Amino acid sequence: MLSGPLGRNSSLNALLVTEDCEGELPSELILSVIKNSDKNGRDGEFRKWFATSNQVFSKFSGFVSRKLLNPLREGNYTAIVEFENQAAFQAMHNSPQHEETGNQVRSLFDGTPTPTFYEAILG
Repeated sequence: MLSGPLGRNSSLNALLVTEDCEGELPSELILSVIKNSDKNGRDGEFRKWFATSNQVFSKFSGFVSRKLLNPLREGNYTAIVEFENQAAFQAMHNSPQHEETGNQVRSLFDGTPTPTFYEAILG
């Protein structure tokens, strides 16, 4: 259970912690929530890759934010990726840069992470 805002982006905070929301959400805001299961205790490698890949993905049109959440107790990482709309997310997801960064991290996963998409409807 989250007890406070995740960061500076009030639209993301509004979706995850409703008592801390303020302002209005863009009508087409898209969130992708991805649960990751790292492999062989290569935690440091994964965190380094995540930070580096943020630099790549933040250059795409429509990018809002990308955060890596660590559970307070046992469990897997969760990545929250926020784009202005589904088309902007798909453009990034179908790009050569996404393919290249994905290839760099595949060996760190048990299986393939599957995103769940959310659309902001209240805030």
